Amino acid sequence: MTRDVQKYLDYLDKEMTIMGVLSAFCALVPALTLDRVGGAREPDTLFYQLWHCEQWYIVVGSVSFILAAGWFYRQRSWLAWYYGQISLSTQELYKNGRDTKYWLKETDSWATWVPYRIAFSLTGLGFGEYVAALIGLPYWRFYCLLWLPFLIAAVIETPYLILLNSEKYTYLDEPLQEFLKSLFAK
Repeated sequence: MTRDVQKYLDYLDKEMTIMGVLSAFCALVPALTLDRVGGAREPDTLFYQLWHCEQWYIVVGSVSFILAAGWFYRQRSWLAWYYGQISLSTQELYKNGRDTKYWLKETDSWATWVPYRIAFSLTGLGFGEYVAALIGLPYWRFYCLLWLPFLIAAVIETPYLILLNSEKYTYLDEPLQEFLKSLFAK
């Protein structure tokens, strides 16, 4: 195994650790929130008021965090699989598989990091819903504020995720810039 490949495997190992920490964080936040806010029994406390007046924000935010934990874990698992494929491709016994260059290129593609982007967006949505609960706007704004973060994320992320998964842009260093250049070049 070359030194460069080992450096990349070390990088993947660090990324897998980070994804594990993010997954645990995103699972722990709603667990603690639901335990403290949902379990509040004193009517004069902030947590009691949050649960009884803004519980939908808390529930939607918690679900967003749990989904984010799953996507971070998915990213971690995907990186571990690529780590294994790269390791196997450097072994003499692994002759009938794909070569190391192929696996390095695939691992470094934008398509590989889509679960991370989804998880990061869901984490932001979870925080947004928790902040909305703390703000405690009147009921008539409930539906607008509850779904607004999801709408914003969908409008921003969906086209970008489609772009990152396209064959033309997934291996480029600056896919968005290249896409915009191609739009305005015609």
